[in-house]
Amino acid sequence: MNTRHWIRHGRLICGLLLTGVLAIAGCSGGVSPTGDPGSDPLFEGLTHLEKGRFEKALTCFKEEAQADPENVKAVYYQGVVHEEMGDLGSAVSCYTKAIKIDEEIEAACNSDDKEPIEKYEEAVRLGGELIDAYIRRGKLLCRDGKLDKAIEDFTKAIEIDSKVAEAYCGRGIAFLDKGLFDLAVEDLTEAVELNPEHAEAYCKRSRAYTMINAWDKTTNDCWKAIRLNPKSTEAYCILACTYRATNDVFQASCCEDEAKRLDPESAKTILEELADAHYRLGIAAAETGKKSKGMIHYEVVKRILPEKAEDLAGTLKDPPVDATPPKVPENPFRVGHYTPPIKASIRADQGRIHLKESEYDLAIREFTAAVTIDSQYAEAYLWRGVTFLKNAAPETAIEDFSRVIQLDPRYAKAYCRRGLAKAIVGDYLGGVEDCTTAIRLEPEYANAYCFRGQGYLEAGKSERAIADLKAALRLDSSLERYVEPHLVRAYEGMGLEYVQKKDWSEAIAYLTKALIDTDEKEELDRRVMRQLAGAYRKRGLEHADYRDFAEALRDLDKAVRLDTADSENYQARGRVYMTMEKWDRAIENLKVAMQLDPRRGVWLRQDLGKAFYRRAVLRQRAGQSTEAEADSSEAAKLGVLRL
Repeated sequence: MNTRHWIRHGRLICGLLLTGVLAIAGCSGGVSPTGDPGSDPLFEGLTHLEKGRFEKALTCFKEEAQADPENVKAVYYQGVVHEEMGDLGSAVSCYTKAIKIDEEIEAACNSDDKEPIEKYEEAVRLGGELIDAYIRRGKLLCRDGKLDKAIEDFTKAIEIDSKVAEAYCGRGIAFLDKGLFDLAVEDLTEAVELNPEHAEAYCKRSRAYTMINAWDKTTNDCWKAIRLNPKSTEAYCILACTYRATNDVFQASCCEDEAKRLDPESAKTILEELADAHYRLGIAAAETGKKSKGMIHYEVVKRILPEKAEDLAGTLKDPPVDATPPKVPENPFRVGHYTPPIKASIRADQGRIHLKESEYDLAIREFTAAVTIDSQYAEAYLWRGVTFLKNAAPETAIEDFSRVIQLDPRYAKAYCRRGLAKAIVGDYLGGVEDCTTAIRLEPEYANAYCFRGQGYLEAGKSERAIADLKAALRLDSSLERYVEPHLVRAYEGMGLEYVQKKDWSEAIAYLTKALIDTDEKEELDRRVMRQLAGAYRKRGLEHADYRDFAEALRDLDKAVRLDTADSENYQARGRVYMTMEKWDRAIENLKVAMQLDPRRGVWLRQDLGKAFYRRAVLRQRAGQSTEAEADSSEAAKLGVLRL
């Protein structure tokens, strides 16, 4: 449920509580003289609105407005109902009328000819709906493209109460649509500071960041939005465009696929809107001679709107007459292109031989001699860093990889290796950042995806880990034996995340993948089977709650097969059989549960005792006295009264 709905339901609940309190107190102001809230049209309307009965709610609010034309609540809630029913024109009209009434009352409150108590009573009549009316009308105006009027409404709401996140969010979106990106970022930042759980504000701010090429901030905001709202198609679309702009092709494809899976039509529309915006920014960059920025926008456009991409490419191809492209000096220390002194090269070759033989101390000595002879020898630092990494000295390895990057800032392997070393010392996000840089430099670098996936996994970001590890396998199938155990852990992590969310079907899907991909690791296999059994058990009990016993038993049978040693699986299946009044099977399962864990406690004993007792009753009725007496005795042993 998004922020707008929370605000709406919060106000509805407050309205119901307020009206109920007035009714109990026997006060005037909309409640019937008898003190019965059921006969109050406003109360009835709020009840109908909360339950989705819009036509009845509208009738009640109109009745209240006819009885009291200055009742702001009645007019305001008419707007809410019209908006829910999709009649946006009528909604705007009602919100406007509510604002006008409130402004007249506010003017009356501020007049000097009223006593303080009268002013207080008039202020109470405002009811708090004025701010929400401005916000709602502003959103509808924004949707209709009337951005200046929308900004006025949001500004008025902020003037009334500067602590309402929704007002800043609405105005930020309006600024974003007007192309005032800095102002949009400012307002949306205020919104997330007031409400750190505002998913839409993070999403829209990420969109503003893309327009000003703040790519790192864009990705951070998108992932925050997705954490708060995993079904955010827009956030995945923005991520797809961002990763394309930064040459992270596989991540872009994964995000685009996820957006289309969530909502194909919305994804197509949003991607085209984003591509069109990047096209306009690319043209603007070309006209001002900023070709490099223009090419970034071109990378986004060419995937989504290829016909416009050709036009943009043509514009970028012809530089302005007075623009002279800067000369980029060749890096003399670039790895693979630098020729070190012969003595340094010989020592480095000796070091590689020792490294191949796992003689790490000797290898480090040779590489150190090489960099002592030539301190600009980047490749020798790289190999020494690799040796330190293999010799369990990751901190020292990080220093060597950093020296390589200093000498050759575009050497992807150095970033990748440093990322792995950072992950080993526990700096998982630092490792992810280095591997991301490596991927930007070499978009098809399989090891970088592999190491970044490991970093995400250790940082608890299983979904991103899965995307990267799969990308690594697509690029280099020879990594399978190395990637497989990490991928299993990632699937297991995703499964457990869905267990926490009580989304049993998704949990089962991911845990099943982890189980399928587990070959030789028996301990991991058993652990995943226990977790999968637990998910089947929980889903089975959920099916039973909805009286779908066939599905419930199907899931519980799977739980028992996966983990025959867990008494909870048998107890759960026994309880379902009890609900179905199949006492023989219930007793059979509950007895197994007692045998597996005799100390399960009073609840299991009560379940089994109840099952024996109910079967005894049935046997007594059937004339099976001996069997009934035996069951009754068992029930008595378990603390249930005899027949």
